[in-house]
Amino acid sequence: MSTGRRAVERCGLSSSVGYYYSAVDVEVARARELRGELAGQRARFDRVRARAAGLSVAVPRVKENSSGDSTALAAEVERLRAAITQAEQQVESAWDDRWRDRLRRVVAPAVAADDRSATDELADQRTERTRERNERNTRARQSAVDDAWNLVRAEGKRCASEDLDGLVRQVTALSELSSVDDVRSGALRVASAVAESVERRKVARIAEEKREALLALVAEAPEDERERLADEIRKAADPGNLSAAVHRAVERADVARHRADVATAAAKALTAAGCVVGADFATALTDREEAVVGFSGKPPGYGLLVRLPGDGASFVAAVVRSDGVTGGAEVDKGVQETFCTRLPMILETMRVAGVAVESTAFMRLEPGQRPVPAVPAARLPSTRKRPSTTTGTHSTAGRRLREMPRDS
Repeated sequence: MSTGRRAVERCGLSSSVGYYYSAVDVEVARARELRGELAGQRARFDRVRARAAGLSVAVPRVKENSSGDSTALAAEVERLRAAITQAEQQVESAWDDRWRDRLRRVVAPAVAADDRSATDELADQRTERTRERNERNTRARQSAVDDAWNLVRAEGKRCASEDLDGLVRQVTALSELSSVDDVRSGALRVASAVAESVERRKVARIAEEKREALLALVAEAPEDERERLADEIRKAADPGNLSAAVHRAVERADVARHRADVATAAAKALTAAGCVVGADFATALTDREEAVVGFSGKPPGYGLLVRLPGDGASFVAAVVRSDGVTGGAEVDKGVQETFCTRLPMILETMRVAGVAVESTAFMRLEPGQRPVPAVPAARLPSTRKRPSTTTGTHSTAGRRLREMPRDS
């Protein structure tokens, strides 16, 4: 805010204000967000169905409707989530059955082999102490192996499927180790591998859902940016890193789509506030980024220069006077104060028209801080006879406004 204010002071403008706004209807924004969420959930459901097919589990398709309003879309998201939960439960049950059967075939021979080895070992022992030590070692080794199997058995459903065979081989190999320390070290490596696999699968799932959600949003980015953004999203290892760029692109597209609506709302608000607004004010504001309106009543020859930048969701307004008017400091200040009293009504009328103007200005210059700058008389609509058009001639004040930082 302070940066914007200093910029205004340098330009010599007075009673200037700048506000950020959003012209996107809340319903439109919410519906867009839900369509992205629906795309992410669809990716998750497709992944669950693919896993179910590998387990010979039939999961019926769910056809969702992504074209309704936010209420309908929210219901679709919940319906798809319910279908995902049910499918994941079916898959988990089938996976447990198959996994237990597989581990039963792998574990039983390993335990038997270890028992036989221990029996042969015990037959060769000559002292009770050695026998007891070997028994303790055998139990400790078997306990570490059992812990590793139990971990794989419990966490296997959350591991990446491509890691499962390797995990089974790692645990099987533990039964061949003779040292308790070696078995325990191996069991720790198994635990670490399981944790890494679970995390890798989780990251991959989140990335896939985020990827699909962002691809859905890209459809509403500027047309000349869509292909590039979509390509970057598909190639990114972590598409979440592109989330800010995609949302900025969509915001730019929103600004371009809704600038005409903002200009029309500004014309209505200024007219309602008693300003003399030319018939082509909204067009000039949209196409040339600035236009001037006149103040009705006395003193004559004063007005407001309004600027609507094309590269950001903000607008700026500054009190100006015709270059043929020399009202003096007190008159200037009085006009500035009048504008300040009208400003709340202007902002509220714009909000009613669908432009979500922020409640706090990002810059503001109080009445009397600077003299009112002059613009060519031809730019200021006459307050005596309402004109049908407003000229687009660029003025000194216009140049000063253009010199202001776009993001003030």
